[in-house]
Amino acid sequence: MNDTLLEQLLNEDESTTLDFKVAQYPFDEASNEQKSELLKDILAFTNAWRRTDAYILIGVQEIKGDRSRVVGIQHHLDDANPQQFVNSKTQRPIEFCYRGYPFEGLQLGIITIPVQERPVFLDKKDYGKLRKNVVYIRRSTSTVEANPDEIASMGAAGVTRNLKGDSKPLVQYKERSINSLPFTTESLIKWGSFGILPGIIGLICTLFLPSKIFLIIPFWLLTSLSFLVYGIGYSLKKKGYYSISKMTLKSNKNGKIFLMETYSTCPFYSATVKLKVMPKGSDQRIMGICQRNPEQHTFSFDFTTFTGQYYPIVWRKLST
Repeated sequence: MNDTLLEQLLNEDESTTLDFKVAQYPFDEASNEQKSELLKDILAFTNAWRRTDAYILIGVQEIKGDRSRVVGIQHHLDDANPQQFVNSKTQRPIEFCYRGYPFEGLQLGIITIPVQERPVFLDKKDYGKLRKNVVYIRRSTSTVEANPDEIASMGAAGVTRNLKGDSKPLVQYKERSINSLPFTTESLIKWGSFGILPGIIGLICTLFLPSKIFLIIPFWLLTSLSFLVYGIGYSLKKKGYYSISKMTLKSNKNGKIFLMETYSTCPFYSATVKLKVMPKGSDQRIMGICQRNPEQHTFSFDFTTFTGQYYPIVWRKLST
């Protein structure tokens, strides 16, 4: 998002790719009925027939036929919370993001929803005003229930797109929050600092006690664990993320830590692709595995670009 694009959107009318909200969505301490408004809008725009990103501009009053008025909002949503909330309810992860954006001396909330696989719906149970197994879709400026023909067309469009193009399709990996942890970056740094000094002192002292050499082990573990906890906390505070193998921790501006999951969508079945650490002897250390066909639909994983290529040979026998 930039000022030029935002100005363009303010001069457009609401549509299948644009919506204006005067007030922030009720979320923290809100009822299920209130929170379902956000969920319904995300689902509707995700399932809408469109070729470009969809935007929900929060803190804007619509003026039909003229430039909509920026009124601003007083607080923002934490991006990780809406993502965890929405993706815990749907049968397929939805890619979207929330960000605060300063404009004309006021704060706006902007939700961006890229074009992605459809249909998406609640598959576990009803929530608030929404019913499970119902596909909600944005038509013009309204949210309605999709009819059977629309739902069938969504699936057919996905199959047609997957059958075209390269025989080695690429996948784009994304991240979503799957859990918030009960500690912060500051608490990790504090706990790690408390353990480092006693651990080192104890480790040094045991070196002068040959008959008590077994005491080295607990002090060595204490020192190592303290360094690890301190390092994780410090990295999260400075960089905002910390990765161990396929697991990623991320922190927000308040120091709260979230456990993130990296995933993608299989281009053959539209099933979820999850990362897996491969056994010794594999060509790839970590690969994306389709949850519907894990034996044949496997993909590489690039840590830098977050992309992967269809890679049907998961591992090869070691040469002897």
